Amino acid sequence: MVECAIIFNENNDNFKSGEMISGIIELTLSDEKNFRHIHVTIEGIGEVKWPSLTFSDSPMYSTFTNFENYFKEIIHIFDHNDALGKTEEFTQLNRGIHKFPFIYQLPQALPSSFEGKFGYTRYTVTAVLDILNDESITTIVRPFKIIIGHNIIRPYDSQNYPFRAELSTTFTYCLFPRPLCIVISIPHTEFIVGDDISVNVELVNRSYAVVSKIIVEFIQIANYKSKIPKENNKIDERTLTRVTGPKIGRKHSVKFTCNIKIPNLIPPTQRQSCQIIEIYYKIQVRLDARLLQIIRLQPSLTLPILVGIESMDALNHGKEEDEGYTM
Repeated sequence: MVECAIIFNENNDNFKSGEMISGIIELTLSDEKNFRHIHVTIEGIGEVKWPSLTFSDSPMYSTFTNFENYFKEIIHIFDHNDALGKTEEFTQLNRGIHKFPFIYQLPQALPSSFEGKFGYTRYTVTAVLDILNDESITTIVRPFKIIIGHNIIRPYDSQNYPFRAELSTTFTYCLFPRPLCIVISIPHTEFIVGDDISVNVELVNRSYAVVSKIIVEFIQIANYKSKIPKENNKIDERTLTRVTGPKIGRKHSVKFTCNIKIPNLIPPTQRQSCQIIEIYYKIQVRLDARLLQIIRLQPSLTLPILVGIESMDALNHGKEEDEGYTM
């Protein structure tokens, strides 16, 4: 029996672009084994894919795709294979535990790890074992995460991001027009993972609608870009955090402040480092009111925000809190 483990020296799975990634391949053998080759592959890839129904002479399904290979490094621990991949030469390893080190410097400007509905950005270390007389090659894969780190987020001009948004609307019920106004504001537009966003909400309801609740959401927006069979894009939104405000009666007003938590294990705002997936974030405030739904009026406001990483220590500190959230 052969047991194989990939162990990182840093004892965590989070790295930044340009850092050294190092570790060991640990083999535990129950008896003596002969190996043709052992190698380690460290790579980063991105892929997007989604189906689409098109109509010409007849309905036809097609798949929009795109792929990026950010890097691929193969480290040979030992290799006895010839050009045809066939050899009887081997390295003999005795029963017990054997450790083989590996080290690689990650490239600069890598996109953050991400797992989405229509695509992903993934980084892995793969150990490949070719044992003499075995019918198949053993492959062990361990993923790791790339986190883009910014002490303060200024890759884009945040001065163009508004701190405040206002929506005024009037609808007619039983021939009587009545106004409804929403105002939201935030203290600034740059945040780091783990932050609480203080959202100020003001609702002036002069209408006959009863607002059962005010919903405040922190939303991640992923923009997937394809090249095959042609250039196209697909937008997917995910609500990561949601809080609800008070019920508002007819012809009533309210002001309140709520805190929206930014999860620790999310990629930062990402627009330039990845060509196939862009990541955005926004705060959205919307109203849940049955009367407004009946007349198909759905008032909502959004404020775009920038999200970055303060430090790897802060990220690792919050890892247990957000365990189960996948990037």
